[in-house]
Amino acid sequence: MNNKKIIGILCGLGLVFALAQESNADTLYLKNGRKITGKIVEDTRDHVKIDCLNKGMFTTYKKTNVKKIERDEPSASVVPAAAEGVSGAEEPKNDQTNASAAADLRAPEGPEFLLYVPKGLEPGRLYPLAVMFHPDGDAQAMIDLWKQIADEKKWILYGSTRFRSQGERWCKFEWLSLQKIFKQYPVDRKRVVAVGLAEGGTAAHSFSYFCPKIISAVVTNAGMMDAYLRSNERRAKRYPHDKIAVFLVSRADFGYRHMDTDKKFLEGVGWRTARFEYEGGHIVAPGEVFAQGADWLDNNWKQ
Repeated sequence: MNNKKIIGILCGLGLVFALAQESNADTLYLKNGRKITGKIVEDTRDHVKIDCLNKGMFTTYKKTNVKKIERDEPSASVVPAAAEGVSGAEEPKNDQTNASAAADLRAPEGPEFLLYVPKGLEPGRLYPLAVMFHPDGDAQAMIDLWKQIADEKKWILYGSTRFRSQGERWCKFEWLSLQKIFKQYPVDRKRVVAVGLAEGGTAAHSFSYFCPKIISAVVTNAGMMDAYLRSNERRAKRYPHDKIAVFLVSRADFGYRHMDTDKKFLEGVGWRTARFEYEGGHIVAPGEVFAQGADWLDNNWKQ
């Protein structure tokens, strides 16, 4: 069962009833009779995207499947996630001083990715880079989830808009974009982590496999490895060694056993791993769990 169905079932069963009582709660009435409650973050002619858990895990519905939309605050504006904060962004230059002075979101290559550069970067120093994947290609959502950690630890955040679940050829294009980032920003090439949410976690694992010279660590939240990478004997033998992985997962997640197998497989090829657990099933981890994972990764990067 895919993530969209899981999230829809949770919402439809009313397991997020308490969240629906909060302000800014919107409701989608689908033609199949289901009612989805949450926060609409994107509404276009073709589709509507809703955060039905109010925790950054989005699902998208085609307008042809939507009967009616009710907004708690009809006057509230809805900004497409990929456009927020980047309007009129200046093209960054190959200059560390200019990069450190730059703050907030930039999209130097248009819609293919969003970049968040925290304030206070010091000229002459290099900083970690998080390459982030969301199942719907929602770079803004990933940046929002990791922005506080980026500000505290001075991580540069790269949010992919190319990857959308099983999109094709995204890996090669992501690699090409990152070559430009490495030239334009003060990135520590030894501390580049692939970060993924749900099916974006699958992308993070895959990216570390296909681009092992770029990625030194992986962080997944409710995200499973493509089983083919570890079950195929030829690929398993070629799997990168001696890297770092952090698993943010709930024991109630339908994929918990799969992710436990992923962890053991990586340990078998020399990876150092850690798992940080939380309650709630297949949902976004709480902020404190993100912080625990980031602290562990930071400490192990230094070893």
